[in-house]
Amino acid sequence: MKYLSKALFSFAIPVIIAAFLSVSSANAAYITQTVTHNVNDLGSDFVFNEFNSPGNTLTGITLTVGGVDTGSFTITNTAKTTVITLATDYLTFTYGSETIADVSMNSINLVTTPTSPNTGAIIASGTHSYTLKGTGNDLGTYTDNFSDSGRFASYVGLGTIYFTASNSPGIGLKGGDYAAHMSTTLANTTMTLTYLYELTPVPEAGQVAASALLLLGVGGVCVHRRKAAKSALQSS
Repeated sequence: MKYLSKALFSFAIPVIIAAFLSVSSANAAYITQTVTHNVNDLGSDFVFNEFNSPGNTLTGITLTVGGVDTGSFTITNTAKTTVITLATDYLTFTYGSETIADVSMNSINLVTTPTSPNTGAIIASGTHSYTLKGTGNDLGTYTDNFSDSGRFASYVGLGTIYFTASNSPGIGLKGGDYAAHMSTTLANTTMTLTYLYELTPVPEAGQVAASALLLLGVGGVCVHRRKAAKSALQSS
């Protein structure tokens, strides 16, 4: 009987430990925030909440930035020799809460209706309006995925962090007398900030109760066996 009690106790301990260790097989979690603004060359701030999850451990951060140009622009020409070279735009953003170099995304050639004059074409006198098409003006996507804990300090707390984005539309013109108005060329910009973190395991009530009952049951068996053994000795 003594060996049976030891066996039961030896069995109970691993079961209890396993119950606590198997609280969750997937402790990873994430928080995602998305902000969208139409930005111009003056820039707009994108504000996000800092990571605030007491007791849990931040393990990674992902920032994704993308945009599509919308709007229109005009060219006013008062001469007969003005030549267009190219209509372009690109997106720039800064890490307002970190001391990191600005990021400039790749420049694109604007696609318009009516079609912008081809490179080297002479523009007729007068004011010409161009509307950006819904497709063909994708500014691309930039992703910053980092797990350097040295950068985490800027993202953890009870406040907010921000990034600033602006576009830089331009038209290459030469010769003659002209004016280009690009203030209505906007970049519909979306930023997504994701915090990846590890949850601190918390045993479920059912697991705790079951483990406690198992331990009490094994203890009761041991006590009963000891009392029975003691009674047998006394009676002999």
